[in-house]
Amino acid sequence: MPDSAKMTVSPYLEPLFTQRWSMFYPCPVAEGKFKMKFYFEDDTTGWVYPTKEDYKWYKILRFSHHGELTLLESNMAFYVIRDIHDLGWEIGELKTQNIEDFRQKGSYRMVKNYAKAIAVKRKGEDPIRVDVICELHEVINDTRGELVFPPYTWNK
Repeated sequence: MPDSAKMTVSPYLEPLFTQRWSMFYPCPVAEGKFKMKFYFEDDTTGWVYPTKEDYKWYKILRFSHHGELTLLESNMAFYVIRDIHDLGWEIGELKTQNIEDFRQKGSYRMVKNYAKAIAVKRKGEDPIRVDVICELHEVINDTRGELVFPPYTWNK
């Protein structure tokens, strides 16, 4: 094709037919939702999905902080799956012989900090304990399962 024709056609074809990495970004390797149960001195919640409302609002307000919160949850799920693979586990299996190794992994500490922040945001006080279940989906090989975290506890 002559250069003059490329210059004429390119502005029309470029946005529609050119594929770049950014077209597929973010390319999820893992999807996950965290389910938490909070224990306070005088109250206990049922199981809650901390970002459920954020997903709803993100669909309406695309350029708000709700998108960052949903992205945070996706990133944590990615790190949980990465740590599971580092330990040689399968999704849904928590081996007690490696439990201390899991507690030292970055995803365990990340989720602990996240859970405490969610509790303070919801109730205005520090929790005594938080139970966490991560519902995971490894997109590449279509593996699904739940990982029940060891309970997080804080001393009052």
